[in-house]
Amino acid sequence: MYYVWYKIASILITDYRRRLSTLDEEVALPLRVRLFDCDGLRIMSGFQYPVYMGLSSWALCTRANFAKPILSGKLTP
Repeated sequence: MYYVWYKIASILITDYRRRLSTLDEEVALPLRVRLFDCDGLRIMSGFQYPVYMGLSSWALCTRANFAKPILSGKLTP
């Protein structure tokens, strides 16, 4: 769980200055699947997939300039 909070904090810090130029712009995150996120066949487990997709929603909200209202209202994207 600490990894997720670390990644959210790093996304908020690094993407704060980058803004979306258009609404159709692609947002890509360079993430790697960690060792214990995989099952025995080295395929990412189904329960970890939403965690990684949640990180991409944080990046999208940060780049769309929604981070300040979200954090001040104690909400989540």
